[in-house]
Amino acid sequence: MAKDSEYWQKPFQWIRELGWETVTKSSYREGVKELERSVDIDVVLVDAGMPEDCGLRLLRNVKNDRRLHWLPFIIVGEQLDAGAVETYALSGARDIVILPTSRDTFEAKLIRAADNGRPTVLVVDDEQPIRELLTDILQLERYRVVAAGSAEEGLSVLDKKRIDVVVSDVMLPGKSGMELMREAKQRSPDLPVILITGCAGQFSPRTAIAQGADGYFAKPFKNIELSFTLRSVLERTRRALAAERPVPLAPD
Repeated sequence: MAKDSEYWQKPFQWIRELGWETVTKSSYREGVKELERSVDIDVVLVDAGMPEDCGLRLLRNVKNDRRLHWLPFIIVGEQLDAGAVETYALSGARDIVILPTSRDTFEAKLIRAADNGRPTVLVVDDEQPIRELLTDILQLERYRVVAAGSAEEGLSVLDKKRIDVVVSDVMLPGKSGMELMREAKQRSPDLPVILITGCAGQFSPRTAIAQGADGYFAKPFKNIELSFTLRSVLERTRRALAAERPVPLAPD
């Protein structure tokens, strides 16, 4: 969200050269509508010079929305005093950019914000309708989604992409969801895994949790139940990781 200004020309050019698309809105209301409508926005850049604290209002609105609160905000401005920086930080801003800045600095902050913003969910299920259903549900909740039809395919995805949480069926062709969970956690001990099965009697929640699962559902499950568990698991994981390596909010 930015006002028409010369100092935004280079940042917009750098964003396009990264291969990213941009959507520009010039008011708080337009910004809210766009974020509620679009499921593909990864980072929000806010012009600190917008009148009537538009950027701050948008930031606070998003951070109070259960679907949108993962979206990272970068505050961009020509001048920001210490009080403004503190206000934005306390409201949930991810980073600050003071213009003019270098391309390397801007791109590094943008990429870091995107990588640590919306969580990416790996969905593993051998039934295509279930994969598509889960993908639709999670995208509406503003998660990025990668889908796989087997444990082997899921493990291949984990080797290639950064994944924040795995949601897997237990009964899979070849390796089971339990085996997928064990191998995934061998690769990344902090990676949360949520298991889903249609055979509730064979694999109890207690057994799944005892073997390392961070959540468990029997089909059919409630969408809100899955969404709540995902948010809880991810927030717990991110708090633990942030405590180990906090990232300070500071100008260039």
